[in-house]
Amino acid sequence: MRFRTEYIPSKGSFTLDPRKKAVLVGSCFADSIGRIMRLSLWDASVNPCGTLFNPASMARVMQLAIDHTDPEDFWKDDDGIWRSWDFPSQFAGLTADECARKCRKALSSLAASMKSAETLIATFGTSIIYSLYGTDRVVANCHKQPAKLFHRTRMKVEEIVSMWHTLLTRLREINPSLKIILTVSPVRHVKEGFTENSRSKATLLLACEELCRSLERCEYFPAYEILTDDLRDYRFYASDLVHPSAEAEEYIFSLFTETFLRSEEIRLLDEGRALTRRARHRSLIPKSESAGKFDHDTRKLILDWTDRNPEMLTPDRI
Repeated sequence: MRFRTEYIPSKGSFTLDPRKKAVLVGSCFADSIGRIMRLSLWDASVNPCGTLFNPASMARVMQLAIDHTDPEDFWKDDDGIWRSWDFPSQFAGLTADECARKCRKALSSLAASMKSAETLIATFGTSIIYSLYGTDRVVANCHKQPAKLFHRTRMKVEEIVSMWHTLLTRLREINPSLKIILTVSPVRHVKEGFTENSRSKATLLLACEELCRSLERCEYFPAYEILTDDLRDYRFYASDLVHPSAEAEEYIFSLFTETFLRSEEIRLLDEGRALTRRARHRSLIPKSESAGKFDHDTRKLILDWTDRNPEMLTPDRI
């Protein structure tokens, strides 16, 4: 007797190599999956420009990075902190120059990652966008400013497809062999309401379908469906009942690797993860003979790992 409908992964149209770089952009689910990749010592650049939730804001920072264009629209809040409408709060500064410097550094990092990566993984969180009132200027983050400053709308499927088809075509001119994986974040935007969240996710799903249909080496990975249809239980959510639990993230990542990696590459990631755990182990008595031997053996294992996999991370670079 079966008590759940289990997702059975099928192999993607291309394979990934964890010895080659990846870049992840998008919602906090991209942060979660990117964290697991890096713990497995996969050289993944994870949201260099911070967590971004809607396709318009994601596309904007990627376009700025491609064009080597400085961000604009810096402004000062009531506390005297300078911010950008294109970046989340960690890029704020005490001066406009400090804020601009942080943003430029992030864009430079994103540009370098997109140029050198084998794979781009883009995770759309919501199709609902907020624009400065009376303009079409989409903001990536409202920075807790009054609601009266913004106009709320939902992007259309055609709008997302047109924007991202242009962006990805341009990106392929810079990195012709780039593989693209699109996902929809399983994180629920319940503040928008149950119905609006469902409509928002449906819009993103249809946009991903059309983009994958029209672009070569572009695949959709069903992270959203795995959580909502396979796991579909609140025990697989974090305590906020919105984000996936750590167990759910691990489960989704295992299905991701089954889809896009060969068995030998999966074993490589398992080895990397085990090495990270070993390197992070702290002995109860650090100066004991056994602790010294453990640390010595760990250093030897890391050197051996580096010799065999020079393109991958080491535990001290996570």
